[in-house]
Formats: sequence, structure tokens, C-alpha cells
Amino acid sequence: MARNEAIIGLEVTQEKMKLVEMVTSPTGLEVTNFALVNLPPGGINLWGPRLRETLKALGFKAKKFNALVAYPSMESLELALPPMSKGDMKTAMAREARKDLKFPEEEVVSDYEIVGESEEKGVRRTEVLLGRANSKDIEEFLRMSKESGLRFNTFTVMPAALLNLIRMRGSTKEETLAVVHVGTSEGTVIMLHQGTIRFPRRFPLKVGGEAADMTVRLVAQVKQSLLYVKQKARGLEADKIIL
Repeated sequence: MARNEAIIGLEVTQEKMKLVEMVTSPTGLEVTNFALVNLPPGGINLWGPRLRETLKALGFKAKKFNALVAYPSMESLELALPPMSKGDMKTAMAREARKDLKFPEEEVVSDYEIVGESEEKGVRRTEVLLGRANSKDIEEFLRMSKESGLRFNTFTVMPAALLNLIRMRGSTKEETLAVVHVGTSEGTVIMLHQGTIRFPRRFPLKVGGEAADMTVRLVAQVKQSLLYVKQKARGLEADKIIL
């Protein structure tokens, strides 16, 4: 089997830009290049030109990218719904996307993915991951994509990225996992049960300048999340925690 076309995975926050170039080889995914770039204040709106400069300086060869950009309006919601037709699902997701918005309803852009099915106490549920954002942020993303010189392939959210990462390591249906991603200013924790997302949650980390402060806050937030799931949500307990 020959290598596939190289692709870049890109994550942009307010302070940093992380990119990894990969190809699929006969032995699996192969990293061919990577970079971690500090961004200036307001960098989340300046990453396009900086990405172009980095690609040229470090010899990246990929021509397209998958992106995760932490715009303030970007949110992801996990929903457990009864089985329904595609038409009814589309209507339900449009309704859910308009709930509890912090910006005008006419500016919302949303999409969803069915990430699996589950069953609890004999009741089947369709597990859905809904992403939504302000259309102004999406327009800014498309503008930055154009300035980067790369072809935009997909846009994702952290819970979906973590789910795909764990699925790559093999079946998760026999265990309940807590998966934690630690960023520079915020963290994300998801629960995976029966192979699907059950509890995505974002939480702030940067409350002080010391690394020790962030460590204490990280441990406290993960404990709080696990306790909530066990006592209030669905009674789940993690068999493993993956950091």
C-alpha cells in the first residue's frame, strides 16, 4: 500500500497554534512534521498568515488541513435522543442549536454527527454530538483559511477529536473511559461509554500563573466531572482515565 496524501491537523487557541503533518502508511499513521507556534495578542484572528509563514519555514508539504479553532462562540453539546428519522433528527438539531444562545439566533451556524447508539435499562438512545458557533466566527475562519494557502478539509470540536483519537486505539465498547485534554488555558473531559460520547465538558485552567495552580485546578475539575456523572447524570464510573 502506498502512502496517502499528507494532511495537517491544526489546533488554534488564543495563545498558540499547534500543527501536525501526517500520512497514512502500511503501518498506520506516520508523523512527517510538526510545530508549536506562539501567537501574539489577538492571535486567534491572525493565524492564517502565521500558518503560511510556518509552513514555508519548516518545509511542510501537505496542501490541506483539518482544523480545531477555539473561537469564543464555538460550543459542542452531547444529546441522547430516542431513535427517529433523518428528517426529524435534522429538525430536532436545529431546535437544540437555538437554545440558550449568547448571540442573535439568526447568526447561529450548526452541524451534528451521530456518534453511536446506547441502551440503558432497556431504552435505546441515539447519541448525537452537536456543534454550533456564531456565523461571524465561521466567516473569520474561512478568511484565515484562505490566507494560509491551504485547502480546508474539515472543522471539528475537541470532544469529536478525542473520540476519534480513542477509537483509533481499538474498541472501547467494553470499558468506560474518562478522556482528558489539557490545553494552555482550558481543559476538556469526555466520558466514553459503550463506544460513544456521554459527557463532554470544558473547564478553565488558567486562574494563576503557576503550573502548580493549574495542576490543582485540573485535578479538582476532573474529580468534579466524574462525581457529577456518577451521582447526577447517568451513574457511570470510569474504568480508566486517559490524560
